[in-house]
Amino acid sequence: MTTRIPDSYGRWRRGPHWNYETRATDCSRCGGSGTYTTYHGRCFGCGGTGRRGTEKVLVFDVRVPADDRADIRAAEARRKELNRHAAQERKRERAASEAEANLAALEREYPGITEAFEADHHIVSDIRGRAARYGSISTKQAGLVFRLAREQAEYAERRAAEEARAAAAPDVPEGRYTLTGEVLTTKWQESRYGTTLKMLVLDDCGFKVWGSVPSHLDDLERGERIRFDATVERSDDDPKFGFFKRPTKAQRLDGEAVEAVEAPEPEPNINPWNETDLDELYENTGLPAVGHNK
Repeated sequence: MTTRIPDSYGRWRRGPHWNYETRATDCSRCGGSGTYTTYHGRCFGCGGTGRRGTEKVLVFDVRVPADDRADIRAAEARRKELNRHAAQERKRERAASEAEANLAALEREYPGITEAFEADHHIVSDIRGRAARYGSISTKQAGLVFRLAREQAEYAERRAAEEARAAAAPDVPEGRYTLTGEVLTTKWQESRYGTTLKMLVLDDCGFKVWGSVPSHLDDLERGERIRFDATVERSDDDPKFGFFKRPTKAQRLDGEAVEAVEAPEPEPNINPWNETDLDELYENTGLPAVGHNK
């Protein structure tokens, strides 16, 4: 057979005789020996023949020069690669066309399902892939997709509202004052002093604080409102986040309406080494003066 082969410049020229020949391939299980092991005996993959499957190989006439054989092999490898890519592209286009038709049919059966499929959820993505491939889903699956899409939309709205509220929130004031807000979460935390129940509170001013739950309110649940006095320190990493300690006067606020409030002014800290402050304390308590006030 005479064929054309490309030269190094991509032009075609007449070439010598060559063709494809179908040959049997060695069995991958026994390596072509026909025996799996001396213990197992005959290979059941090839039935003891040592051959399993076929392949097409290039066969050249004896008159074909070695250089031409290399050119033919390279040209054939290139052709096979292009054909493989073209077949994959046709397969992808066919699958995309079928998926589009299947999703359009589902939209007619379940109005709004196409928009629900846009939800960024692994379960929704899995159901969408199956629907695009097979063209149908069950009624329960459709209901699940709608529910997950609705929940994700609601979560996105809450997240946007929380981010806007956090951006408008003031910095956490330091000192001891009254905190009023909602319990976002509670968590048991281990330390070298034992196990302590902690809570994250969103203050009505907009900032968040973290600290220990008062002992008489250890049954607090997420979403409850609470009011208590505590000493607050601002976080070094986030000015809108703080840590409170020594909570007192804690009480639940069942059903109390939330009103817009401003950040509280912390109580001034009394300097124990200030003589004027000590004099005022002794006057208020009626105790006898000690130390420098004798």
